[in-house]
Amino acid sequence: MPYSFTLTSEAGWMAIIEDIKKAEHSIDCELFIVDIDDVGLYFLNTLRERSRAGVKVRLLVDAAGSYLFYLASTLKAELRADGIQLSFFNHFIPWYPRTLKLWYFRNHRRSIIIDQKVSYTGGICFSKDMEGWRETMIRIDEKEALEDIQQTYLRMWDLSENQQFDKRTKPTSKNWLYLTNAPLPGKYYYYHAVLDLINKSKNNIFLTTPYFVPDYIFFRALYKAAKRGVAVHLLIPKSCNHPIVDHAGDFYKEKLIKKGARIYMYEKSMIHSKTGTFDDTACTVGSMNLDNVSLRYNFEGGLIIRDPECIAEMKNQFQNDIKGLEPFTRAKWRERPFKEKVLMYLTWPIRKLL
Repeated sequence: MPYSFTLTSEAGWMAIIEDIKKAEHSIDCELFIVDIDDVGLYFLNTLRERSRAGVKVRLLVDAAGSYLFYLASTLKAELRADGIQLSFFNHFIPWYPRTLKLWYFRNHRRSIIIDQKVSYTGGICFSKDMEGWRETMIRIDEKEALEDIQQTYLRMWDLSENQQFDKRTKPTSKNWLYLTNAPLPGKYYYYHAVLDLINKSKNNIFLTTPYFVPDYIFFRALYKAAKRGVAVHLLIPKSCNHPIVDHAGDFYKEKLIKKGARIYMYEKSMIHSKTGTFDDTACTVGSMNLDNVSLRYNFEGGLIIRDPECIAEMKNQFQNDIKGLEPFTRAKWRERPFKEKVLMYLTWPIRKLL
């Protein structure tokens, strides 16, 4: 098979690092969060070892997501001394008032390409805070998809280093289509591809997301799908790591439940997967959350997969994740604690910022 999945943060870290250790020629990494803790430093030290061994290593990290790393001048100097080409997307001081607006225009993508033979994408971060999380990463070695991911990486590297946004090259793969979003007019390719899958679904939709505060267009597509009889299934955390987001999306959940959508709350741990399955025609995995920040304001990337075995496997993952869980009924939703209902109304005015 040209792919394999990892389903926890730990499994993803181990698989990526094992492949990095085998690298002979090149390693290109694009990550949102690399923390300065045991997990992040082990990852960085592995890159340093391969760089010292003569492997060309490029590391592109978002300055906001990895702000402690961004501020670690000594560590950055050591990485560069070992030969690593290091670039931070959005060169700014986090939370400094003049650049606070850049908090929204982040490089939220995750791609790791090793020797131009294998690549990873999904939602993983290198942070001990995410230990034990339910996470989905996909490892692929399909040649055309690898070329598309590599070209996308090079465009983001050039944007980060030279502030040049090159013209997008048309993806070549069909069954493993890698698409991206950029917060610029006409650049929401992945977003619109997922919308198209929702609009064309006839039987069922399975979505997993850590945060659910969709923009109006995305919500309307799901609402209309449920209204025309498509079985819409949504899996979200019972409590995410940003509680305000849980409540800001409650209005959307309520409206979908009224139309028959089945919403499940994952209880075992924080679920951070960003995946979807649409009938038996396609599945998706990438970095895009179903919230306004991801859908409208960040740089995102993901795969549209039309391989039948992969689609079946992802659908099976969803079924395993919801084992023992009951979807919310309208009656159960109305019985929520009064505090949650109050928070829903209080967070509604700021939903477009989340």
